[in-house]
Amino acid sequence: MGFAGLARRPGSELSLLMELQLGWEELRYRRLSLRRGARRAGSPDEEYLRQLTEQAEAEQAESGGKS
Repeated sequence: MGFAGLARRPGSELSLLMELQLGWEELRYRRLSLRRGARRAGSPDEEYLRQLTEQAEAEQAESGGKS
C-alpha cells in the first residue's frame, strides 16, 4: 500500500493508490446503477464519480504533485 500511495504511472497525475480507489468507486457505482437501471448520461452516479475525480485532482494539485 505504501508503494501504491506514492508511485505514479508515467503521464498520470494520480498515484496508483488513487487510481485504484477511483476504479473501485466507479465499479461500485456502475454496478449499483445497473441494478437500478439508471445507466444514462448525466445520471446522479456519473455526476458523483465526476465530482470524486475532480476532487482527487484538486487535492493532488494542492499537494504540489509531490511523489
